[in-house]
Amino acid sequence: MTSVNDIRDNNKLKNRGRYTLLNRVGISLVGIAAGLILYPSIARACHDDNDARTMIYYSTTVHVDIRGVRVYDSTGKCETEGHTAAHPNFYMLEFTARGSWDPATNRASEIVTGSPNWKAEAVWSCPSDPWITRHAEPNQQNIPLKYQGSISCSRQSRSSTDDAPALITDQPFSSSQSPIDQLIQQYNKALPLPPALPPRDVKASVVLDKGHVSWGIPVDQTSIHQTIAWFKVERRPAGQPQVSWFAASSNLPANTTAYADPNPLPSQTEYRVCALNISGSNCSDAVLASSTIRLQTSADTLRAEVFPSVLSPIKGQNFVAQNPVPIKLAPPKGWTVTAYMVNVLINGYSCNLPVGAAQAQSATGYTDFGAGKPPCFSAIPGSYRLRAQVSSPKESGWSDWIDFTVRPPRFTAPAGVGGKLSK
Repeated sequence: MTSVNDIRDNNKLKNRGRYTLLNRVGISLVGIAAGLILYPSIARACHDDNDARTMIYYSTTVHVDIRGVRVYDSTGKCETEGHTAAHPNFYMLEFTARGSWDPATNRASEIVTGSPNWKAEAVWSCPSDPWITRHAEPNQQNIPLKYQGSISCSRQSRSSTDDAPALITDQPFSSSQSPIDQLIQQYNKALPLPPALPPRDVKASVVLDKGHVSWGIPVDQTSIHQTIAWFKVERRPAGQPQVSWFAASSNLPANTTAYADPNPLPSQTEYRVCALNISGSNCSDAVLASSTIRLQTSADTLRAEVFPSVLSPIKGQNFVAQNPVPIKLAPPKGWTVTAYMVNVLINGYSCNLPVGAAQAQSATGYTDFGAGKPPCFSAIPGSYRLRAQVSSPKESGWSDWIDFTVRPPRFTAPAGVGGKLSK
């Protein structure tokens, strides 16, 4: 009786976020029934609607990014004895497959290509990762309990070239290739490390019954070295370390550096900000929110006394891309200000700009925004929102939003372009 001759796990960890599983399998046509019991997924990999095949080898490289999106790159080879294949080229089936699953959307996708020049691709909705979750089988009475299914994917679309074998059915083809216990081990080894550093320079205040929390992005979070997928703001009553932290925000995008808490605690509150990815978190120290300001006056008086005034830009103003956008501010009445924080939304992308009071309150205003370096100091075409608060020597509330636009520069055609040439 023929059994699985050789299953080898390549235990070399290439690097974090990538791990390779290599199986070498020999299953004769006589031994396929035993193969279904030991590794039902392997035997399934070697047949379609027309033929059963023997798996010669199979390997998978697993990638996991900081948001938990998994990518499985696979290669394999199957052979069949006899000449019953619908296509002679399928006697020996060599294939490569790239599959992925996104935990945020439950979307699974796969592209399978093979020799000679065939291709099949499909998209599914799967409640969990189909590569590391056991699949429901149509008939499970001959399959051991630990291999019985617990997931069923819903196929959304499928396309293929005319000569492609019928490999993709109710689940991604490459998700049925390896013993699932081994593939789970490779996935766990491919997980990225948690964020190495917490958010920095965390500040918190409560103004007019709203909490305001700001922070700096850790120095290790760069375009080359992405370690953070999200930020999350947490709060608890001040001076009560025995009380567990609870969420003040949902997961915020990794470029966020400020959050307005609409429901701060009625008692004094302390906040912390956590950097998160799929593997874990790294949280800042607790920061006590500065004293609450509660002024019982009219809305106009509150706005004048608690928030700075934005004198430039003005609502609806238009600017030209890659040119300075002057920011002029006036302090709240009776306040002596040394520094402001300006929050700008650039086509929805949030940037915090520290601005000295001397520049912001000058006749020309602060002019370093607009013609500087991207992403936060360059004015590109699009829609913008701007607001400001006093940051030193004490914090104020935020001003109202000012909406303005930046348009592309006008292009003037050189002489002779688009017209008659002069003699």
